[in-house]
This record gives sequence, C-alpha cells and structure tokens, in this order.
Amino acid sequence: MCFDLDKFYSFISGYSVLAKAADSAKHLDGKTREPIALAMAVITRYDGCIANRVETVIKHGTTREKIAEALGVAISLNAGAASWPVHVLGFIPS
Repeated sequence: MCFDLDKFYSFISGYSVLAKAADSAKHLDGKTREPIALAMAVITRYDGCIANRVETVIKHGTTREKIAEALGVAISLNAGAASWPVHVLGFIPS
C-alpha cells in the first residue's frame, strides 16, 4: 500500500480551513477560547498542540490560576469519561 500524498495535502488543506474558521469565531475572544483549546489538547494528549496552546494562552495574558482551573476541568471531564467502561457491565447478562 502506497501513501497517497495528494490525499494527505487535501486533508491538511481541509484542516486549515476548519482551524481558520474556528479562529475567526466572534463570540469567544482568545482569552476565553484558548484555555478551552488547551484543556481539549490535554484530554486528547496531543503534545504538539499542548505546547502551542500554552504559548498562546500566555500571549493572551491568561493567568496561571485560570490555566490551572481550565486544566482542572479537563482532568475532571477525563475522569468522568474514564468511568464509562463501568456502564458496559450493564450490557453483560448476569
């Protein structure tokens, strides 16, 4: 199986359009949006994105305390999602 470079570039182009659309949102300013994005990067364990978002939240002047709170929300949500396998037991006959 050969890697199709044209499909890769098509994907990157599509991602670029999506990212630009998200950045042009008018209801959340960067100081609000970037801690949310950082929290999502943490949940998805995307190292490159985490590094980029940390830099961006700092540029927006987000305080260390607000960053810590956003990360606390991410940890909380991830812990809740981690409990999902317990629900699988409900589908298994006794």
